[in-house]
Amino acid sequence: MTNISKYGILLSYLIVYKREVAGMSLFQSIIMGLIQGLTEFLPVSSSGHLAILKELFHIQEPGMFFDVLLHMGTLSAVFVVYYKDIWKLIVEFFCILGDVGKNI
Repeated sequence: MTNISKYGILLSYLIVYKREVAGMSLFQSIIMGLIQGLTEFLPVSSSGHLAILKELFHIQEPGMFFDVLLHMGTLSAVFVVYYKDIWKLIVEFFCILGDVGKNI
């Protein structure tokens, strides 16, 4: 299991801890978090897979908020996994700005 899918599961667990949200059980939200985490970096639509999963589980539409939280979980996981690379990019960006400022 990738780090990305682990964070999706954690996010799903935190959202529905010991209760159902919009007719969705904890198991269903964990599965949706897994699908989101596993399909986000494939050249397919992770949102499309979530829509198909909602139909298969006969889940009432939990609303855009739940989908946004799933995507925020994915984004957070990306930042956690790649924070060193992201930090290097930010530092290099400001170094380039400094070089451009010197050469003007």
